[in-house]
Amino acid sequence: MLFMTVIVWQALLRSEQDALSNHLASTASSAREFLRNELKGDADSVLGLAKRWESKEGPAGAEWIKDALLQLEEDPEFIGVAWVSNNREVLSSAPSGAQVPVDFASDGPAARAFAQAGAGKSAAVFLQIDLDGGRPGVMIAAPLWRDGEFRGVIAGFFDSRVCVRKAMSDSRPEWEGYSFSVTSGASELYRIGEEPLNAWAQQLPVSSSMVDWKVSAWPGEDVVHDYISALPHAIFALGLVSSFFVSALFSLVQTNRLRRKELENANRLLGAEAVQRGRTEAELRRSEEKFRAIVETMSDWIWEMDESARYTYVSPRAAAIVGYSPDELLGRRPWEFMPPGEADRFKNEFSRLSRARAPFSLLENVNMRKDGSVVVLETSGTPVFGRDAEFAGYMGVHRN
Repeated sequence: MLFMTVIVWQALLRSEQDALSNHLASTASSAREFLRNELKGDADSVLGLAKRWESKEGPAGAEWIKDALLQLEEDPEFIGVAWVSNNREVLSSAPSGAQVPVDFASDGPAARAFAQAGAGKSAAVFLQIDLDGGRPGVMIAAPLWRDGEFRGVIAGFFDSRVCVRKAMSDSRPEWEGYSFSVTSGASELYRIGEEPLNAWAQQLPVSSSMVDWKVSAWPGEDVVHDYISALPHAIFALGLVSSFFVSALFSLVQTNRLRRKELENANRLLGAEAVQRGRTEAELRRSEEKFRAIVETMSDWIWEMDESARYTYVSPRAAAIVGYSPDELLGRRPWEFMPPGEADRFKNEFSRLSRARAPFSLLENVNMRKDGSVVVLETSGTPVFGRDAEFAGYMGVHRN
């Protein structure tokens, strides 16, 4: 009987420790995912800015500054944005006059990040940097391609501590009772709660491909007491004076309690995931609304088309250029609005570029306005690829 009591006692201790360990692992992983999503969102912001401007010759004009400042307003962790040419010269930065925190010509890590961005056509490159006052920061560089040639990068710079604080600041029920810290090398970027008061702590790398941050999580005493109870020791004492069947009964009660605890934890995590998905969708809607607002104030006709070269988005400016409303253009191909000979020429040239998945710039074409008059446009475009790297069409601009 004593032998069986010891077996049950050890099994209960192990089950409680495993349950706490699993809850700790899921909590640390949840925090890591929030940080990864924040970094990915920042990278998408810089990539979006680069996509909107890669068909332009350069950052001249107020529209670039306006667009860059709107990006800084939308992402408060960013302290600046810079347009850097392919010879590593800073052509423009926002806010105007702000000092760019890296030298792309002489700074070895920045030069390597610049070269890495030039080697790829769609991915953003991350580089950890030092900001003024020794603050830890991160640079995200997105490549600019035009006519198949690397033209430089759009670089965004943000304060690491502000970025982490933004990702970790929301109150989340599944994190209740836990403390967290985020570190970058020897620097602590964020901490909530005291030093670990027990042996339960877990550290995870945030992302090897983006930053070398590490997130640590550890439970408070209340969480530990929820999982590690006095029941196993009580069973052991009881087993010394009672039968194995009584111990088995307590074991069953404890197992059911732990299973209920795991189900409650799973429900909290699912609820938190649904809340985060809703926030992400709301942020995407706000970003799209800002992008549409910028597009609708530009003097050029902005367009998107699918892999069959049919328009899927047409900015309102099209009506002033060719006389057709966006609804009349959607689902149609560009050459459907050109004279017959011009339509064949443009279709053949566009088909050749599309098969090569190549960007193009200033492709001149003649269009028939709705009133029968002729207008000459310059067309620039860049290929768009889906999440699985499948060709999804083009986005670009018609200029009168």
